[in-house]
Amino acid sequence: MDESFKLTPLNLMRVLSEAIGLSMIESREMVSMFDENFSPLVPDADIERQWRAILDGRRGT
Repeated sequence: MDESFKLTPLNLMRVLSEAIGLSMIESREMVSMFDENFSPLVPDADIERQWRAILDGRRGT
């Protein structure tokens, strides 16, 4: 909880990498689904499907 933290696409990619070990390529794929204000550019179902595919790949399923 750092009040000076500003959420930017690059910071989100860094957080995803540090928190769960997501590669920069995977995190970039997730970030690309949102605009600069983090409003979805694609349907929620597409975001969920991409996230689950990443998680399933990390679990080896």
